[in-house]
Amino acid sequence: MHFSQVPTAFHSKIEAGFAADRGLLRVELQGFIDTEVMCDHLRGLNEALTQGEPKGVLCDLRAITGYESAIPSMARAWLDDAQRAGVCQVAVVANSSVLRTAITVIASRSSLELRSFLTEACARAWLAGSGGKSMLEN
Repeated sequence: MHFSQVPTAFHSKIEAGFAADRGLLRVELQGFIDTEVMCDHLRGLNEALTQGEPKGVLCDLRAITGYESAIPSMARAWLDDAQRAGVCQVAVVANSSVLRTAITVIASRSSLELRSFLTEACARAWLAGSGGKSMLEN
């Protein structure tokens, strides 16, 4: 299937009880992400940050087929907002080496704990403080 045939989707929810008194914001993206889609959903994510006060973010990018060139800058800005809102850790699950490289670059320029993983189980283990092998550790 050609990447343009994968429908764009953006889902997010707070999972309560992740950390003692705070939740986990789970974000899942699919298809080709353009700036319009990203802008629309970043507003909702910012609301989730203020209402749910999550400690961690789990971002699943395994179904991403591509993104416009402005998306990494938008993601960096949102990570700054998340950190100001009290988020301590962000785990990104990605199969694409291009996405993992972008995450590595963003992580190197951020004081937020940001890591990429191949599986959600490893990402959740790291977020919960019980390990989880990151792609950055390879």
